[in-house]
Amino acid sequence: MGACQARHFAGLGFSLAPLPLRLALKGNPGGEEVPELPGAGPWVAVAPGSGSPAKNWPLAHYYAFTRALAWQQRFKIMWLAGPAEAAMLPYLEGLAGAQGHVLLSSLPLARVALAISRCRLFVGGDSGLTHLAAAVGTPVLALFGPTDPRIWAPPGEGVRVLTGPCPQAPCARGREILCPAPQCLADLSPETVLKAAADLIFRPHPAAGLKFLDPAQIRISSSSG
Repeated sequence: MGACQARHFAGLGFSLAPLPLRLALKGNPGGEEVPELPGAGPWVAVAPGSGSPAKNWPLAHYYAFTRALAWQQRFKIMWLAGPAEAAMLPYLEGLAGAQGHVLLSSLPLARVALAISRCRLFVGGDSGLTHLAAAVGTPVLALFGPTDPRIWAPPGEGVRVLTGPCPQAPCARGREILCPAPQCLADLSPETVLKAAADLIFRPHPAAGLKFLDPAQIRISSSSG
């Protein structure tokens, strides 16, 4: 049962918590190679798009965030884009190419799900890929602005939601976003997201032998290089 259904039942007087969806991947997901992800990783997936630009964390913030993870922590970064991200695709190609990251664009969802399942963390907004990441069991950091995460965020212990520091957020009426340029997501800093990502990444994880710096040592560099 999802959050929308739980909300409907709450209106009828029932108190029911939404349950997380779990997606069973075919074959042997743990052992199957993923040709889209060269090397052993560890990988972090980022999906900067959604069905509405008003729900997207700024690309400049994604750049700072991924740069810090890749340079300081030696994570490999996988960018995800679909048909809805056609307008931003040239920018994503530039960001990924300049940093030596991988960009997966418009792949079949089964391949995307398998690739996400290999990642230590998924970062995205109010989008279908965020729900897909939660469904395959990858830890999820969901970035929300004008839409209500109590309704639209995937449930589950492995999901953490971050919202911008705006007292009016969430301000959307259902899926209708009235704010022309939501400042809430612009004000959600890369430093804040990086610290939250560290909390999820540094949890005990079944992948043995992975050693990382202390989260307090991760910094956003002021260098533009």
